[in-house]
Formats: sequence, C-alpha cells, structure tokens
Amino acid sequence: MGMVGPVSSTMISQAASAHTLQAYVELVYVQTGNDVMVSQMASMEQALSTTQSALDTLTQIQNLHNLIAVNTRPSFLSVYPSILNPGTSVEKYRSAASAYFGSPVQVSFSFSAVPDGLDGFIAQRSALLTQLQSEIATLSAVTPLISGRVDSNSLYAQLKLVLKDFTPPVISAGTNPANIIQLETSAIGSWVIDNYNAVGTNSTKAGNIQQNITNAITAGQSLNTTQTESVRNFLNVFEQYYKSASSVLQAISQIIQHMASNIAR
Repeated sequence: MGMVGPVSSTMISQAASAHTLQAYVELVYVQTGNDVMVSQMASMEQALSTTQSALDTLTQIQNLHNLIAVNTRPSFLSVYPSILNPGTSVEKYRSAASAYFGSPVQVSFSFSAVPDGLDGFIAQRSALLTQLQSEIATLSAVTPLISGRVDSNSLYAQLKLVLKDFTPPVISAGTNPANIIQLETSAIGSWVIDNYNAVGTNSTKAGNIQQNITNAITAGQSLNTTQTESVRNFLNVFEQYYKSASSVLQAISQIIQHMASNIAR
C-alpha cells in the first residue's frame, strides 16, 4: 500500500501532461494550420481576382476592337466580266486575279456603332486604360522572373503590349479643339482598323494589335487555369494536414483513456 500514493501521483501527472499536449496540438498545431491557410487563401484569391479582372478588361478592349467593319467588294466576274471570254490569255487572267485578290481588304470604322460616338469611345478607353494600368501594377509585384527577366509570354508582359497599343498619342497643350477631334478620330480609327487596309511594307503590320490582344487573353486564361489548379492542390495539402492533426489528437485521446484506466485500477 505504501507505493500506491507515488504511483498514482505519477500517473495523474502524466495524464495532466497528456491533456496539456492535447491542448497544445489543438491551439498551436491546428491554429497554425488555420492561420497559414487563411493567409495563403487570401493571397490566392487576390491573384485569381487580378487575373479575372485583366481578362474582363481585355474582353472589353476586344469588343471595341471588333468595331471594325469589312466592306463587301463586288465579285471577281463583275469587276472583270470578260475575263472568261474565249481567247483570254492565261497571262491576262493571272494579271486580273492578282489585281483583284492581291488588293488589301477594304475595312472601315464608324463611331455610329459606339454609344455617344467619339466621346463615348474616349470615355470607355479612358476607363479601360485606368483598369489596365492598375492590373499591370499589381502583376508587376507578383510576376516571377526567369534569369532575372520577365517572361515575355507572361500576362504581365502581354498586358504591357496591349497598353502600348491602346494608349492614345499625346496631344500638345494649346492644340486647336478642331485638330484635337481630328487627331483623336485618326488615332482611334488606326487602332481599330489595325493596318488591315495597309499596302506595301505596312501591310506586314496588319493584325498586330489584334494579335497582342489575343496573346494577352491566352496568357490570362493559362494563368487562371494554373492558379485554379494551385488552389486545388493547396486545399488537398491542407486536407492531409488536418487529417494528420486529427490522427495526433486521436492518439493522445487514446493515451489519456489508457492512463485514466490505469489510474482507476
């Protein structure tokens, strides 16, 4: 009977320590997991939000660029009605075909397709430029560098190209209001038409603005997919983390029950 007191005290002390460890796991291990998850999820949510915002901005810019209209030209035979007549030489046919099919696409742009015309387009452009600049600033802080340089295929790099194309030319202070309207109209028309009506060396630039918009949208969609997958993987990791915490707590609970059983004997 003389050993009962010390043994029981030791067991009680061990049981109390086990309870303390259980509380430690609950308050530190689990709490740390919660804190990390909240922080990381907030960061991922911000990244996804920025990417989606950029895609929404690009969609609106694309809608403005889609205001280009292709003018239907008369058919080949209506332009050269005698080309199929007997006796027409192959060379003459080739010359006519080259002249008809080799000419640039006839395109046009009218502000009538824009609510409030020129003023409406300028207002939309101003708002979209502000959004684009904000998204680029956000992405500049989080876009990783490759060998010390920004990946040219990244959303950040592609948005900068779209911004460069979309930014209107600087109009000097004191410019005559009538000239300002003419300059704005010309700049917007050039942006929308995108050199599709160009001839000579400038014809090689046809569609460059559209290509930059398309590349930016593709980069945004790719980044969105990657970020969504990262969130999915992150949640899976934390699911395993919480399962491990649950296993630890369950093991501690079994130890406590075992100690309590020994004390009760």
